Amino acid sequence: DSKNALGIREAEWYLCSRDTRKPCIMEPYEYEIEEGYSELMTSLVVPILRDNEFAGVTGVDINLSTLQKTIQSVSRELYDGESRVTLLSSNGLIAASSHYGDHLGRPLVEALPGQAGEYTSLHRGEGTFDDGETLAVSYPIGISLADTEWSLLIELPRATALADVAEITGLLSSRVNATAGRQTMVGVLVSVLA
Repeated sequence: DSKNALGIREAEWYLCSRDTRKPCIMEPYEYEIEEGYSELMTSLVVPILRDNEFAGVTGVDINLSTLQKTIQSVSRELYDGESRVTLLSSNGLIAASSHYGDHLGRPLVEALPGQAGEYTSLHRGEGTFDDGETLAVSYPIGISLADTEWSLLIELPRATALADVAEITGLLSSRVNATAGRQTMVGVLVSVLA
């Protein structure tokens, strides 16, 4: 039952399913593969019940470095690499991130202390964020077996996100001006002929 620095029980991988009798997904954690080398992992565990009595757990460990590569790839492909993409666990720990790699497995507030409150609201599924410089949205990722939700946080510079809108607005404006000019010319021509 002892807890780590983040307040998570050290044996949560076992205790969660024992206590709830349900499948659980663990918050991201560092796991030492060999001395001096560790990887960020999560585990999906399921209780083993015998005659409705808890008998143990079974599960699978998931190396989050594969998701880290995917998140980095998504970031490069969105808006020519100007997006920041972060996968957050249900408790708001950074499971993978294109730009906050130094904070993997740590709370989002450590990577973004200024936006922590707003981004936490996004992580809980409450709207969008716009501070005039950055736009951010969060997409829920349901983990149905464990009946929990992680989320994908996407941040963009506002100018980049709205560049297409500005381009379309400019194009429409020039077309409207050109049409107005032609209509004025036609009106003048009709007046002269009249």
